[in-house]
Amino acid sequence: QNQLAFDNYLAARDQYHRAGKTDFEAISNYYIGRVNRSLGQIDAALASYRECIDLSRKAGNRRFEAYALKDTAIIHNQNGERQKALELFGQVLKFYRDVSDKRGEAYALSGLGYTHLLLNQPSQALKYFEEALPLSRSILDRSAEVSVLYYAALAERAQGDMQKCLGHIQESVKLIESMRTKVNSSDLRVSYLASVHEHYELYVDLLMESEKRQP
Repeated sequence: QNQLAFDNYLAARDQYHRAGKTDFEAISNYYIGRVNRSLGQIDAALASYRECIDLSRKAGNRRFEAYALKDTAIIHNQNGERQKALELFGQVLKFYRDVSDKRGEAYALSGLGYTHLLLNQPSQALKYFEEALPLSRSILDRSAEVSVLYYAALAERAQGDMQKCLGHIQESVKLIESMRTKVNSSDLRVSYLASVHEHYELYVDLLMESEKRQP
């Protein structure tokens, strides 16, 4: 299925290139990059994203430029290239603020926070998570809220602020339970819980640590 999608995007890209439709060629390159990334072909994905960014800038398609910048930042983080990731997430944040896209802004702020967390800079990370959290809540993006609460808890744990850490992870678990009950399929509920198991693991760890500190 990935190969079929890849072939279709390649054909579309070539067609748009011949027709001089730069904006659609840029979009095709973005989706080619996504398929390459899903196949583990990281160098090819980066090349497609770079092409998307260049063409998007020529066409004035800032949204797909931001999409490609965001995906490229994620790859840089995975490769351990934190400063490059910070730079790109910063560009993504600027775009989403310029167009007043709260969902995108929250995502970019979370990306910046997560990168600072990877750099062992929890205080910097928290600043971004604290900005992202009210944005996620304002647009009722519960999945994003759950994620931000978890990473904020990790940053607070790294700072030794166990009370705030426990409070945030409790909020996260409460939201997860609320969302889980709204999933009708038992298989999907199991799958969802598996995707957020680290939240429960952190919650249990914190409770055990709290018990150990009790006199």
